[in-house]
Amino acid sequence: MESAITHPDNRPTAAAALVVGDRLSVTLNDGRELLVPISWFGWLAEAPTAQRTDVRIIEGGLGLWWDQLDDGVSVPALLGLPHV
Repeated sequence: MESAITHPDNRPTAAAALVVGDRLSVTLNDGRELLVPISWFGWLAEAPTAQRTDVRIIEGGLGLWWDQLDDGVSVPALLGLPHV
């Protein structure tokens, strides 16, 4: 089976991201929607709600960053892809 992502320029990027309850919701620029449990990221799950929900998209959609927590997530990594 061939991967739909074959070149680094075709990496998935985020168009929108938000934390709702115990889930991270990410809408990709290609229309896919991801719903990920925040328990995957201990630092995020342990944060107060106000800090958890303060997420922004960085690096042209390749990453998500929480300024108040000084930590982030690679969007390609959410799909199990290298975050090069």
